[in-house]
Amino acid sequence: LVAASRRQHAAIKHELPAATNPLPTSTMIKPFPSVEALNTHLADKSYVMGFSFSAGDVQTFKQFPVPDKATLPHAYRWYIHIAALQGMPAAMAAMSSAGPSAKTKAAAPAKKA
Repeated sequence: LVAASRRQHAAIKHELPAATNPLPTSTMIKPFPSVEALNTHLADKSYVMGFSFSAGDVQTFKQFPVPDKATLPHAYRWYIHIAALQGMPAAMAAMSSAGPSAKTKAAAPAKKA
């Protein structure tokens, strides 16, 4: 009985993955040094690596806030797309770094005559 138990334990042990890292090393990417570098990289790509959504996109998404749409259009397009793939509505992703709207900003004090 003990020998059979040891064999079962050994078989189970071999089935477990060796690494505890949730991202395989093939999907780990070097972080982009800046959002400008990400924007340049995405000028002719839809994803940070390969031709489909990957752990590299998730890793990079967590690295930056929402890029400016006017000055970083490729990074902004990618960011909104990755947010949607993760279940975040595009409007929420865009609003998360927009700051207070003009209506909520305090009015400037009136000039004295």
